[in-house]
Order: sequence, then C-alpha cells, then structure tokens
Amino acid sequence: MSLIGKTFTRRFAALLCVITSLPAWALDLGVATTMGSTVTVVGGFSYAVQDKTADKRSLYVLNAETGEKREIYHSLDAIGEIEMSPDGTYIAGSERTSESPEKSLFVITTEGELALKVTGVYRFSWAPDGGSIAYIVGNYTEDGLGFIPSGIWIYEMKQSVARKLPCLGQDLSWAEHDKNVYIWFIERRKPDRVLQYRPDTQQLIETTLEGIDFSPDGKYYYAPQYEGGPFRLFLSATDEEITDKVRCVPIDDAFVPTGWLTNSILVVPVRIYGANRDTLVNVETDTFCELPGEVITYPIDGTSFKMWTNGAIKDISLDSLRFEGEKQ
Repeated sequence: MSLIGKTFTRRFAALLCVITSLPAWALDLGVATTMGSTVTVVGGFSYAVQDKTADKRSLYVLNAETGEKREIYHSLDAIGEIEMSPDGTYIAGSERTSESPEKSLFVITTEGELALKVTGVYRFSWAPDGGSIAYIVGNYTEDGLGFIPSGIWIYEMKQSVARKLPCLGQDLSWAEHDKNVYIWFIERRKPDRVLQYRPDTQQLIETTLEGIDFSPDGKYYYAPQYEGGPFRLFLSATDEEITDKVRCVPIDDAFVPTGWLTNSILVVPVRIYGANRDTLVNVETDTFCELPGEVITYPIDGTSFKMWTNGAIKDISLDSLRFEGEKQ
C-alpha cells in the first residue's frame, strides 16, 4: 500500500478533518486532544479521530479555517478503515457490529451523500485516479477457516456500474506505478499466488510476485505477515528478495509497515509506553529515523508530511530528519 497515493486534491483551500465520534467535543487542529481517541490515516489533507468510548459513530467534516464541524454520515455500528479517494471526491469506510466479524463497505461524497454500500466486504482499494474502488466480498465461517472470499468487484463511481473479476483472493492493492490491481490468493496446502488484473484490457495474469504492496514508483514491493509469516522485501524487476539488506532495524514479528512514505521509505508503527509512534525505514540507504509521533499525511511532492504528536498536528520536512545507521 502506498501512502503517497492517498493525497487530497489541492482544489480545497481549507483543510478538511474527518472525525468519527459521538460526543460533542471541540477540536482545534493545533492543540487537539481527546480521551480514548486515536488518529488514523484518511488520505491527503484529511484526518480521522476515532473515539473508542462512543457506542455509536458519526463522520464529520471540519473546516480548519472556520472551525465549522458538519456531520456527513451516521452509523449505529463501529466505523473503521476510513480512506479518502485520491481525488478527494469520496470517503470510503467500513462498518462492523460487535457481534459479528463481517464488515460492510460504505462510500459517501464529501457532502455526505451515500454513493455505495456493500455487505460482507473484507478488503477494498481505491484506483489511483479515485474514479473506481475495488473490493473483496465473502463470508466468515465458524469452522476455523476464517474469511472465505466469494468474489472481487470493481465499482466505477461516476457510472454507478460494478463488474466482477474472474478470480478470488484474500487481499488486493491497486498499484500506483502501473494502475493495475494486484490480488493475493491463498489456498490450503498450496503456494500463495499473486494475480495481476489489468482494468484497461480486463486481462487476468498470473505473476511470480510474492507480495502486493508496491512502492509508488514500483521499484520495490513487500509481502506482509500473512498467516504469521515474516515480512519480506523484494525488487520488482527480478523478484529478488532483499530483506537481509535491511539491517538498520530488527525485522521481526513487530515489523509490520503501514505503507510507503516515499519511493524508498517505509512507515513502521511502534507502540512505546502506550503511545503510538512511527519509525521511518529507508530500504535504499539502510537507515532509520524514529519519530515522536505518527505519520498521518503529507503534500503530494513527497518532501514533507504531517505528523500527529502530543495532541497536535505538525508539518515535518523530510530534509530536516536525521536518519541513522544500524540500530543497536
């Protein structure tokens, strides 16, 4: 997954803040503090604050210049996995009740108009241009098999048309570098497979890839810890595994990246003394930088990003960071 692909269009003059919360509390982007809340990536210049103490959930848009807060979506279920479309037109999220592991996908406009709702969705991924969304549907079983996929769909937002892909899978990613959909398919007692679906020609191609999370330029990709397996890093051109070239930080069970900050920098969350912090790992220079907070978003030029730390949002320039060598 590329964080850099989730940039909010610059045609909005003011920052928009998407908040999931029921209680009425004031939020100032400079000194925002909420008990029991966490900040999660929404995309571009948007932010999400989820109040875990609330029984119900609502989505709000907050104008940072005027302080106006406006509810745009309300749900009786828990809202999670909020993600803005790359063009800033839509907001996608998942809903799940406490009684069931199954989730529903909803997509709304920034004005709160419901554009799509699908039950039984396990994963979703926006097209790089924001015009379509791909998602996996299926059911959870009680016999220990977990999620069983039944189909993969692509929904075109403007045309309101859905088409089913001729394959199944447990995870997917709409790559930024080549605009193709990559699908991770797991079968019992068989090697995992990665399929490439080309939306322009509707071709489905078997690949030799071992992961689907590409850097924005497509040079690298990694395989996450599916079914307890280790993180692995690869060169896309040759499928050569280069995990052992990253020695600056331990590659262990705690190394679970949330995505790519730049073409060579991974964002790896770390929980220290109850606080969420991120470590940036440059896979080209084999260096790292420990941040005092969480990466939440950054401008499209990739030279800076925004970080949530000590209840405030700060602009951080990449050039101002000091990357170090092997961690002792």
